[in-house]
This record gives sequence, structure tokens and C-alpha cells, in this order.
Amino acid sequence: MAKINQLPIATAFCLPAPDIEALNQGRNILVMPRIFMNPGRLFALYPTDIEFNSLPLEEYYRPSFIPIAQKSLAELNQNKVKIKVWAKCELCQTLDKPEELETLSKLTVWTAEGLHKTLEQRGHIFLAYFRVYRLPQPLEIDPVSNSRFISLPATITVDESQAILDSNQFEHLYRKILNRQPPEHPELEELETAIAQLTLTHPDAQFLKDKIQTFLGWQP
Repeated sequence: MAKINQLPIATAFCLPAPDIEALNQGRNILVMPRIFMNPGRLFALYPTDIEFNSLPLEEYYRPSFIPIAQKSLAELNQNKVKIKVWAKCELCQTLDKPEELETLSKLTVWTAEGLHKTLEQRGHIFLAYFRVYRLPQPLEIDPVSNSRFISLPATITVDESQAILDSNQFEHLYRKILNRQPPEHPELEELETAIAQLTLTHPDAQFLKDKIQTFLGWQP
């Protein structure tokens, strides 16, 4: 039986709660940090409220993701902050070509408009490719004032046994985004968007939404 490496983590990286939830659901493997990240870094992911680059939430995230974004933000209004996942940075690159944003939007939960606004405000976008894993049990800590990184109350030990996406799923998505290849099933993604809206009023549609997401590789 293969030995499982135990990895210590003492730091959390602060990210908008919806972006963490997108990673947690396997919809995204990208984040847009404000600083360049060295590959190989490990950290827990601490959910924060968001800076939406002066865009309304509805214009920053794609329609199918908005209910999830709203729910993840609503969960922040509690006495404790719940950390559910940790991540390893696999690659960080700089994006400064506006013509790539349309394709990138189709491969992530962000709208092209939201990406353009971010690029316009920052002058460039750092894209960090994260391999994400669930913690054995969620970590609840007291809220801290938002910064890029925070120290955890105590070092935690994690392993790679609970990956959100398996190696094949991650590699497939990683190569696709790296090469800026458009989605393979855009029609199915549009259908998922429509059904996601439908589940708000018709909970029975959730089963179909889950099936489509599994086919798309967004959840196991």
C-alpha cells in the first residue's frame, strides 16, 4: 500500500468565498491572486467577502454560478469562518492579452466582462492554477481582517487523499486552460446554466443538473 505523505500547513490564502466554492466544486482550477505565486506552495483557503472590481456580482460571475456565489457569501455572516479545502499552486502565469479573456471566461466561472474589468484595473492578471483537496474535517477559526495571507491558529497536517478532481480530470482541465482551448460541450454548459436557474424554483431539476455537472467533470 502506498505511503500517504503528511504535509504541514501553517498559512491560509484569502480568496473570495465564491471563488473557493468554485474550486471546491471542481468548476474552476484557477484563481486570480494580486501577487505572483511560486509553484509548489501549499495553503488552506480562507473565504472572504469580495471586491468585485466595481461590477455587480451578477456581472462578475457567469449566470449558472450566481446562486452558488450568493450562497457562499451568505455563509460568511457567522461567528466563525469555516475553512473546507487546501490547495497546492501548480503554476502561475501572467495574462495580459485581452483577446484571450473570452475563451478563458468559457473555461471558468467568471464573465468576460469581469475579466476585462480586472485586467483594466490591474494592468495584468496573475493566473494561478490550483490543485485543491478537502480537509479531513473543516477548520473553524475566528474571523480575521482580510489580507492576502493569514497565519492559522495552529499548524495543520494534511494529505492528498481527498482531491477535488482526480489526476486525469485535473490534467485535462489544466491542459485545456493552458492552451486556451474552448469548452468541448458549450451547448451542454448552456443547458446546465438554464437548469441551474430552474432549480431555484423547481428543486426536482437538481438531479438533472448534478448529472450534467458530473458529465462535464465539475463534480465527481
